[in-house]
Amino acid sequence: MSRPTSERGVALVGHGVGATPPRALAGDDLRHAWLDATMSITLLAPAGAAFDDESAVRAWARRAWQDLAVPGDAVAAPESVAWRAGRRRTATVGVTWPGDELSALPATLHSLAPLWAGVLARALQALPGDDPWRLVVAEGRALTLIDVEGGVPCRWATLALARDEAAGLAQALEHAPGPVWAAGHSLAGELPSRVRAVPGLGPPSQAPAALLHLLQSVEAAEPALRRAPPLSRRVGAALLATAGVVLALAAQAAWSAHDAWRGAQARAEARERLAEARGRQLQRAAALHAAARQRLQQPWGLRWTVAEAAQPTGGGWLRLEQRRDSPTLLLVGEADTPSEALAVARRIAVVRGVSEAVLLRSDAAAAPAAGGRARFEIGVRLAEAQP
Repeated sequence: MSRPTSERGVALVGHGVGATPPRALAGDDLRHAWLDATMSITLLAPAGAAFDDESAVRAWARRAWQDLAVPGDAVAAPESVAWRAGRRRTATVGVTWPGDELSALPATLHSLAPLWAGVLARALQALPGDDPWRLVVAEGRALTLIDVEGGVPCRWATLALARDEAAGLAQALEHAPGPVWAAGHSLAGELPSRVRAVPGLGPPSQAPAALLHLLQSVEAAEPALRRAPPLSRRVGAALLATAGVVLALAAQAAWSAHDAWRGAQARAEARERLAEARGRQLQRAAALHAAARQRLQQPWGLRWTVAEAAQPTGGGWLRLEQRRDSPTLLLVGEADTPSEALAVARRIAVVRGVSEAVLLRSDAAAAPAAGGRARFEIGVRLAEAQP
């Protein structure tokens, strides 16, 4: 695996083909990192949902996280990045949870964002207009599908790839609202006839280093995940007010010895209160960090490997979906017979980390006796407990 050059200070981080694992970048002079699909989890709010402010979005995100949590797990939801694309109440709202492995990235890191966010920002610049279209971002072991209407992303989904091959793009054409544009890395071969490369980003078979170079022109990508969020306005205003009080007391102390004594006493008390406030802040930050690591230390890779645990005989997987506001993964595939579909569900159910695997639908009319294969759907609920 080729390492990204540190001269530009930009790297593609993750476990997909061509990406660099976070721990392999320790000590590098890294200023910005693009994350592949294995490094973060993104959910969109239901269509038509209205939020008055960011705090309402975060409240919804906490409820959505609890839906993804293991039953009985009382750990609070980790800090997420809330973002919005569009204007006012018609905007698309989403949240992204970064993976805990990102703590291994160098301290010099200034910012990081999912790879699909950078490609989407570049595509919106190159493809203006209100007509609907679909963006397909190749991210190693997954394809991120984003449907855009009126210049605003309105649907977001992930398509898992059992093997890294360009044939997976053919599945991304299903139910597309308009033209399909592709960019990214790790796919080989020619693009399907109905899929076009995003202008300025080239074909998705390019090397990650070339893609990172082309994405340098992206000025803003949402969500953008900052390693160290700044102090809130309230905390900054409180610190500024405290500093003003201290300065005022110091100026007054210059007029008389008595006022100097009173000013010194006031400054000492202010420093003590500030030290206590800082201590409480550090304790709270440590507790939140520990809770986030505990929640994020779960087998996220299992979401991408469940499909590989049981390949359907005589067929294959067609689609993997992470449903909104639901911990259930939906696997869609084809097999020789409906009985084979049931066998696949049973094999998945005994995989470590899987809580439940249920055969939701099996199209018996498409069985070999009718001249075709059986298409089936399996719902998988992951325990997602730390092994």
